[in-house]
Amino acid sequence: MKKRFLIIWLAILGICVLAGIMTRLSYTNFTVDKIDKIDEFLCCNTFFRTQDVDFSSIEHLFDSSDLIARVRKTGVSSHQRMTVLSEVKVIDVIAGDEKYQGEIIYVYEPSYFIFNSELYYVFLGYILMQEEEEYILFLQKKASSNLSAKIEMEKNSFVITTKSALGKFKVGGSHQDTILDENLSYTYGQIRHLELLVSDKKELEFYLSVKNQVLERIASHLQ
Repeated sequence: MKKRFLIIWLAILGICVLAGIMTRLSYTNFTVDKIDKIDEFLCCNTFFRTQDVDFSSIEHLFDSSDLIARVRKTGVSSHQRMTVLSEVKVIDVIAGDEKYQGEIIYVYEPSYFIFNSELYYVFLGYILMQEEEEYILFLQKKASSNLSAKIEMEKNSFVITTKSALGKFKVGGSHQDTILDENLSYTYGQIRHLELLVSDKKELEFYLSVKNQVLERIASHLQ
């Protein structure tokens, strides 16, 4: 009886350890030999549509975020499985823990590159942050596995609150007016400068309406 209990206990322990390892491996940095060709990668287009996004109101967006910050993309990115881990510098903490003021944090962005197939996968209209550009980010603390919690970087890692274009708003410059055709193909180089991937005028207007409300609400942090 004791022997059977020991076997079961060891099996459960083994499964837990394996699960932790697999979770960590899912964020392993890929060795990429086509990084200089990403502008030529074709987009797998998941266009922005309000109905697909977990968004009900500006208040909910603010309330459900652990950290809201104005950041600058440093240019350092780690290409991982189904995500890009981007390093950003916090210029201003708008809401959340002030300890991040002026610090480097890491953001798991929901769009990513598939290097073997030379594709760029756009998730819910989200386009990756560009180097040296500034953004308002709505962030939630990344849940860490027992293994990843031991890594210092993971302690300062976040995910986009809505996991969509409605969690990132570019600061400065003119608002986007580009609407794409769903029947055409685009490369990453053609769309990387856009705020979001959108194919419907009303959807773009909704996004810009939310963005304007956000910028108005945090106007004192933009001076």
